[in-house]
This record gives sequence, structure tokens and C-alpha cells, in this order.
Amino acid sequence: MNTDGESVRREYTVLYEQGSSSWAASVPDLPGCFAVGKTFEETETLIREAMELHIEQLSADGRPIPSRAARAGTIGSKDYAVIYEYSSPFWGASVPDLPGCFALGTSPEEAECRIREAAEAYIADLKAEGKPIPDPRTRVGTVPLPE
Repeated sequence: MNTDGESVRREYTVLYEQGSSSWAASVPDLPGCFAVGKTFEETETLIREAMELHIEQLSADGRPIPSRAARAGTIGSKDYAVIYEYSSPFWGASVPDLPGCFALGTSPEEAECRIREAAEAYIADLKAEGKPIPDPRTRVGTVPLPE
């Protein structure tokens, strides 16, 4: 509830990763909160349930409920997922489908600019080495939960 007595919704960034026969989901701001399902839709439902249970347990244990710090987006012509996380004084950005592709910035905008440059360089290096360019297997989303 907020100060006006209205219910407030929390939102968390969720990272969805496609495996060979299933989907996995994790919540960067809720360490240890994850779910696995056979389909993307099933995994969406399971991660929402896992998030609700995770937050209920934190509350029952008297531990603080984390605020949303992670953000997400996509870059490139293939729409690679990007996760942005703040750790004072920097914003970090990573592309899960391009292992080791990471950038830092002092603002979200700077991190976004740098991760675009890093991803372009990463893909250019793969091409120069004659290696295949990976297809995106990761999706990002935001899941709202009631407070």
C-alpha cells in the first residue's frame, strides 16, 4: 500500500532463456528465484508464481524486499536481449547470447551506447574468424506483481 492506501505494484525484470527442450527464467533482482517450463507460456506462469513465493518468504523471514534495479532491452538487427544492472557508481550491460559481451557506463544511456559498440565488435570478430553468429535464444520481460 502507498501513503494513499492504494495497492502498489512491484515490477521485476525477468530473463528467459531457451534451451533445447525447455525454457528457463530468472530474476536478477531476486537471487535464487528461477523457474523452468516446457514452453515459454508455462515458464511465464511458473516464474510469476516463483516470484510471489520468493517475496512471501522474504517477508515472512523479516528480510527486505529488493527494489527493481535490473533493466532490460534489445539491440541489433537480431534483437539480442540486454540486461542492465546498476552497481554504484556504474551501470553494467551484458548480452547473454554473446558470452563475455559486457560494457560499463556511468548512466544507463552510456551503458547502452557502449554495449551496442561491444556487441558490434563481438559480431565483427566472429565474422572475421569465420565463426557462426549465434541466434538469440534469450528474451527479456517485465513482470508486475501486487505489493
